[in-house]
Amino acid sequence: MANNPAYIPFLLGIGIREMSIDPVYFVKTHESIGRTVISEAAAFAEELLSCNDIRSATERLKKGPGKKKRR
Repeated sequence: MANNPAYIPFLLGIGIREMSIDPVYFVKTHESIGRTVISEAAAFAEELLSCNDIRSATERLKKGPGKKKRR
């Protein structure tokens, strides 16, 4: 998961601070970590974990942190 920048906010949001990353993905992952606000990542992770199914979690993941889901 850490090789995919889309997952970085979720991983940081659930408290993961050490990741094993393929060197090929290091730069993109490092940039994604640098753009992540931990408080937003925590709220984002909470939203993802409260999703009732994979489809809604995937849709929320695509929007990223800081972008509220439409109601």
